[in-house]
Amino acid sequence: ITTYKASIRRCEIYKGSLVKIETATEMEILACAIGTPSFIGGWEENKDFIESKECAILYPGGVISISKENCFEIAGSICKVPS
Repeated sequence: ITTYKASIRRCEIYKGSLVKIETATEMEILACAIGTPSFIGGWEENKDFIESKECAILYPGGVISISKENCFEIAGSICKVPS
């Protein structure tokens, strides 16, 4: 559990990045797998998100919150790393 910027750095250590959720099914799977709110890199339904200064958090149960205030929250992170 850490800040948004530290989450990005954590993923980069493993040569990855915060996961970008591409489908509703992927979101459901990840939401069921996490036990704490977690930073993500965005999701398909909000393609312009990356260009903004907002941060996305996926909550257990499948709610995604995207806002500038999230950037100051403490949360887990979901990294996508190369296999």
